[in-house]
This record gives sequence, structure tokens and C-alpha cells, in this order.
Amino acid sequence: MRAIVNASSSATDGLPEGWAHTVLSDFVYLAGRIGWRGLKADEYTKAGPLFISVHSLNQGEHVDFSLANHISQERFKESPEIMLQENDVLLTKDGAGIGKLGIVVGLNEPATINSSLLLVRASEALVPKFLYYLLRGPAMQELVKSRITGSTTPHLFQKDIKLFEVQIPPLAEQRRIVAKVEELLTRVNAARERLAKAPTILKRFRQSVLAAACSGQLTSDWRSIESEPWYECKLGELIIDGPQNGLYKPRSDYGTGTPIVRIADFYDGVIRSWASLEKLKTSAAERELFGLSNDDFLINRVNSMVYLGKSALVRSLQEPCVFESNMMRFRIDSKKILPEFLIRYLSSLRGLEELRQNAKHAINQSSINQQDVAAVRCPLPPMTEQHEIVRRVKSFLLLADKIESRVQAATARVEKITEAILAKAFRGELVPTEAELARQEGRDYEPASELLDRIRASRVIPAPDVPKQRKSAAGNGKSSSVKPSKKVAKAGKGR
Repeated sequence: MRAIVNASSSATDGLPEGWAHTVLSDFVYLAGRIGWRGLKADEYTKAGPLFISVHSLNQGEHVDFSLANHISQERFKESPEIMLQENDVLLTKDGAGIGKLGIVVGLNEPATINSSLLLVRASEALVPKFLYYLLRGPAMQELVKSRITGSTTPHLFQKDIKLFEVQIPPLAEQRRIVAKVEELLTRVNAARERLAKAPTILKRFRQSVLAAACSGQLTSDWRSIESEPWYECKLGELIIDGPQNGLYKPRSDYGTGTPIVRIADFYDGVIRSWASLEKLKTSAAERELFGLSNDDFLINRVNSMVYLGKSALVRSLQEPCVFESNMMRFRIDSKKILPEFLIRYLSSLRGLEELRQNAKHAINQSSINQQDVAAVRCPLPPMTEQHEIVRRVKSFLLLADKIESRVQAATARVEKITEAILAKAFRGELVPTEAELARQEGRDYEPASELLDRIRASRVIPAPDVPKQRKSAAGNGKSSSVKPSKKVAKAGKGR
């Protein structure tokens, strides 16, 4: 049989030569868990078939079996239609992880899926890894985004996948596309991994700068023999107002009124956005008592240990603002210590250790009190050196911020490169078409249209090899395989 996807049909359909247009349900087995409620923790078993959830799809392309729970053989056998096989593709259909994918590789024990996942199994019309990249590609991800928008619990329906339109190349071309995509993504992933290390490196750099600043190393070349010595004092000796705990109001009072600083609003000594602060109904007396001023300090007094003691310096205050009860505020004598120097110290590892050393611990949280803050030991350089330290720290941290911005931009470009590679792959632009290669080599090839017609005629979609198998959504559920057709098309003929 000669090639039926010829030049004219390609031009009409916008398809590469030898490709065919179809919907996915014609050529995949699709199944999800139906009628199962979520399992309780005590229903999992210590051994038995694997019970795969979305957590197993967070570690790269392959499903991570080490993160799976176990269920009993009885529960496993209740749903034979979703017993996993090698090269199955799993797609997350519910919740925050919607659209995440994994391909089953190296499966050597019985496994099934929970109700948040869909099983998508390729027929012989599709190379399994090609199917995986199809679902990871721009078209499917656009569908995922459309389901997320405006939905508190986004959901992909089986009909979304069944009616998903795809363009299928010949099998040999699918394999070449997969090989090329993997070659390119190996380089992209290497770049992504290098970029992913940058935030940790920058965090260490910033802490190194603060440590050097607060120990005197940062200005050792600046300091002369005649310079005044450094001293150490208690923070309470520098405080002229406070520490004072913040304002507590019921949740019903939030929504309009005075901006209020909350724990999530500051990090690394900086209140991140005044414009985004939540608002609260307050009285004149509350605004007077709990109002903030420029150069005020805020300290997180109740939280988990990792966030306990984080601090912020109030800068560029533009309107009346108050602070919440799980933090405390104080003001210092700026003639003795510069606010900018002190905030750098309190944000350093040494400063945080001082703030936390007397912390009281309870279930899921720790706390410090006003006396703990007042007892914090602080370095006290001469005022002229404080100015120089602040200048140098600012310069180094600005450099770190610029590098961080470039890393973020590069990371975004890497993600776009991945999208671009997959987009080119499914437009037929990544490798030569099978039709083109067949002409060059003077051989026959089977266009995708003939391959799909052959599979349609047999109507066999791969399904679990179990007794009394249920009908699949895309076929009659028979387990017999399809023998390859001997009919092939002569490359370049009939064009």
C-alpha cells in the first residue's frame, strides 16, 4: 500500500508527512480508581502490593516506588483494571499536583494506584515514552492550566484525556523523537540541577558576609591601630522602648482598616511588601499603643524553631500600621548602635543563636519572651566602623541579590527550553520524518494513518492480564495482542 498521508493532505491538515491526527482514547487504555474512599493510615499494611500516590511522581520521570505505601492482596484484587504494568504512564488528576506525570520503569512487584491518579497505557500505535512526553507537552499542560484557573480543587476528567487531540508520527519516528528529546533534556536537566544549587550557595554567602561583619573580619583592613576597640553589651542596654508584644484581635476583625504586619510578611530582616499587608479594624487607642514607626524592630516570639527569632527593621513606613501578637517590638538608641547594623547582627547565625538560646519548647512550637530578647549579647563596634560595616554589607548583599535575579531568570529560561523542545517534537521539527528518511534510503515505511487504521480494525487496547477483565474505556478489553500488518507504504509514492 502506498503512503496515504501525501503532500496535499499534509498541507491541508498541517501535519508533517506520514503523521496522522486522532484522539488519544482510540489508542490508549485509560483507567482510574472508581468507588474507593481514601484509605485511613491504619488500613495500610507493612507488606503487600504497592499503593502508588502522587508523592511517587515528584522525583523525576520515573515513578518512585520507594515512596509508596502497601495494601492487602484483597484490596489489590478488587480493582484489576488498574494493576500496573511496565511502561504505564501515571497522570495526576486531582488537587495541587494536577498534571504531574510518571512512567513505570523497573516494576518487579504488584502495584496499583490511588484515586488521585489515572493510568494511561499505550497501545502498539504509541511508544510508551512518546506517550509520556505527549502528556508532558505544551498542549496537555495548557489543558491542566485551564482546569486550575478559578478552581479551589482542580480536576482532570477521564473525558479530558479521551478527547485529547494528538498528532501521531510513524513508530520509527516516535523512537527517534524520544531519543532526541532525552538527549536534549539531559543537557537541560544538568543546567537545571546546577541552577538549583545556587540559592543554597547564595544563602551561605549572605550568612558568611553577616558573620564577617559582626566579628570584625569584614572591616579588618579598614581598621587602624588607633581605632577604638569593640565592646559587647546586652541588647537591653540599647533598647529605649519595649520589648512589647503585639495586638491580638479575632479573625472576624480582619479584612478592612489598618495594615497589620504578620509573621509571613517579613524575611531576612525586611518587610517584603507594605502594599500586600492584610488589614484590621482598630481603634485610635490600639493604633497609638501598637503603632509602628521607622527604625522599629520586630521579633518573631512564637513559632517553630526554624522561624523563631526572625526579625525585621521597619523602613519606609508610609501610613499607620500595627503588628500582630505573635511578635514583639522594640526601639533602640541609634546614638549607640545603628539600626542597620543591629538588624544585620540579629539576622546572622550568631544573632539567631543568641535569640533562641533560652527558648521554651512546647508541642509544635517554641517561644521567647521579652527578658530573653533583652538578654541577647551584642557586639558594639565604634560608630564610624558601624557605618563602614553597613556600607560593605549592603554592597555584598546587593551583589547577591543581582546574582539571585539572574539565576531566577536563567531558571525560567530553562523551563521554557523544555517546553520549546517538546513543542518542536510534536510539530515534527526535532528529527527528520520517517517519510523523508525512507525516500533517501529507497525503502518502504508505514505511515501513521495505516498504523492507526490497523489498530482501529482490531480494536485491541492493552489492558491488565487478569481473569474476567473489565471492559476498558477505549476498547473491548481483550487481552490478545495484534499481529503486525504486512502492509506498508512505499515512501514518496502517490505524492
